Amino acid sequence: MKQRSEASRADYDLTVVECRKTTFKSSALSDVEIIAIRNSIPVLKFLERNYAKDRWRKLKGTATVLLENGKIRQAEVHWYEAHGIGKRQMKIKRYLD
Repeated sequence: MKQRSEASRADYDLTVVECRKTTFKSSALSDVEIIAIRNSIPVLKFLERNYAKDRWRKLKGTATVLLENGKIRQAEVHWYEAHGIGKRQMKIKRYLD
């Protein structure tokens, strides 16, 4: 896989995302879909204890991510989200390219 130049990195509107294992920058999410709601989420108690009791959802989508090593990849990303709290625990599940 070719690594893109610095000039092409400016073409993406990237947001820094901190994960448990790594930090990456992500473009806008696309193809977003809900994969679990409330009691179907295995870590619901963790989310409520650390953030707030709310209507939590687990979502997935695709994004262009800039990894710590400088590579730009297309990836499937999973995260948890609740109204008024925003995205939490975002992580890369797999690379699509």
